Amino acid sequence: RTIVYITIIVARFVAGIGVGGSYPLSAVAAFENKTSQGGRTAALVRASWGLFWQVPGQITIYVLAGILAVIPLSWTLRARLLLASGALPALAALPFALELAGRDKPLSVNKRTQLKALFSMPTALRYRLIGASLSWFLFDLYAYGVTVYSADIAEWIFNGNLSISENAWYNALGSAVGLGPVLASIYLLSATKGDVGRLQTLGFSTAAAFFCATGAAWLAGTSSNGLAIIFLALRAAIVFGTAVTTFIAPASLFPPRLRASCNGVAAAIGKVGGLVGTYGFILVADATGAPALFFILAFVATMGVFVTIFLLPCAFGPADDENNNMPIGQDAYFKYSEDDDSNCISGMVPHERSHLLNNNDNNSSSGGCEDKSNNV
Repeated sequence: RTIVYITIIVARFVAGIGVGGSYPLSAVAAFENKTSQGGRTAALVRASWGLFWQVPGQITIYVLAGILAVIPLSWTLRARLLLASGALPALAALPFALELAGRDKPLSVNKRTQLKALFSMPTALRYRLIGASLSWFLFDLYAYGVTVYSADIAEWIFNGNLSISENAWYNALGSAVGLGPVLASIYLLSATKGDVGRLQTLGFSTAAAFFCATGAAWLAGTSSNGLAIIFLALRAAIVFGTAVTTFIAPASLFPPRLRASCNGVAAAIGKVGGLVGTYGFILVADATGAPALFFILAFVATMGVFVTIFLLPCAFGPADDENNNMPIGQDAYFKYSEDDDSNCISGMVPHERSHLLNNNDNNSSSGGCEDKSNNV
């Protein structure tokens, strides 16, 4: 067993360096094609489809587990076959990755200059980075906790009376119910013309409400079948809105030169939330019981609402509105030349622009335009 766990840890580490780094940046890559895809809203919708394809992957692993559970093989062989199946999507994606690697030209980036640009962002941009990172952190905290321990929660619901096969199929259904909410989120993103802020607030609010409903139903002594249905509804609510917005928002909130770096920072903070949720979920459940755990997660989701409202006001409003608060592309925040890295603050939201100008008048180091040689 020890060598198996070590192998899994090493494999996940290697995957994290490769796929783990490129996956969150896929939103940036999709977003950069906005000009040819019909504008800002189309760019957000296009980036959202990268998140959608996670759901079929989550369903597949449980379907495979359900099938292997009834095949007359040793449990050791079944487990190894299930682990080995993870190589199949990687092999399927490899030709596409090699094609992209041969087609895309590497950018000439001065790492020192890029780091300086990241750490010398205007205060308003820093708030955006904090807001995007915290949103992703909070979402991953409860999403990872519930998803990773979904088999354990099924055992709690049915009092340990599920077979491995039944548990696998129940969790396959739990993953499948996420297809509708993700598709609805993409549709709403298009219908609201890219209003990321409103969709994210709605998503966090929906998750908080269903966490409360699940905790209340558990306290009320609802039957196992009733809890099973409510938990499926919770699984659907968790991915509604926020699964999409936390994935695409960092790519849309920052000017081109900082877009990939800020998206990477937000994704990394999000994975810290996943770590906290994964390791903290079962500890809190053991200490407080399932009902209290769900109420705590409702509080976490509610925090996401306030983070979105107070730290990401720029994310509200139609993305295709030229007067909106969400910067997308070179008309956002900075209108700069890639050749000389000069910028100005003419693209900022009025209240943010005046704030930065006041800071510049006071010789603030928030990243103004008084010395273009040092600008982002």
